[in-house]
Amino acid sequence: MSVIVMGDQAVGKTTLMLELAKSNRGDVQVIEPSYEDLERFTIGGQVMPTDSISSITMQLLVNLSGNFKEIKVDWIDSPGEAWRAEDSRWRKANPRDWNFLSTSLHNAKFLMIVMAPYRELLNENLVGNDGLSIQDIRFRKQTQWKNRFQEWISFLENNARNNQYVIFCLNMADLFCDVQQISDALQQEESINWIKHKINVLPIFDNVRELIYRFEKNRIVKTQVFITTYKARPLLELPWLYMGT
Repeated sequence: MSVIVMGDQAVGKTTLMLELAKSNRGDVQVIEPSYEDLERFTIGGQVMPTDSISSITMQLLVNLSGNFKEIKVDWIDSPGEAWRAEDSRWRKANPRDWNFLSTSLHNAKFLMIVMAPYRELLNENLVGNDGLSIQDIRFRKQTQWKNRFQEWISFLENNARNNQYVIFCLNMADLFCDVQQISDALQQEESINWIKHKINVLPIFDNVRELIYRFEKNRIVKTQVFITTYKARPLLELPWLYMGT
């Protein structure tokens, strides 16, 4: 299956994928490529900004409540600039790459949109402990964040197919909630009820909930919502467990 990971600049798209491959423990393991092979995306242990399109074939082993399933994933990573407005300078400067990306987007089974949290959601203490500022440009005010979400919906309406799965990931969950507590609760569940999961997470997306419902209805797609972070393995794996089912 093909998975396109989309999102603005520096929201953690590549970091999530690298961290998934970093450990062979957990319910989702990356068999190929090895983490060492993926270290070309880093310098001195730091993930480098994505400045070109990467298409990487990955073999994953997913544990679905004791049933192990191997899935082949074509991971397509892309610069955040590629997903801006239709008249973006990146698309004009890279017409061949954009043609590949738009074709891949149409053919992909899963579209994963990774977003940074909005400013009002953040816990200032958690942000400070991580050495970040709540004024970081990645953290939009809630109204601006909603406007950007609407842009994503418009983009998907113009470029996605009706039978695709769309996954919205609110990343950097460690900056706004107790990820250890959530991880412990997830690990106690024998199996995940995805309908219940969506109901539980949607309140965090409350100001865009109607946009999600309308998009589902108009496009006849299945959507799912997650909070993610590379700092908590259960939350990191959750979208992939969903895809595996």
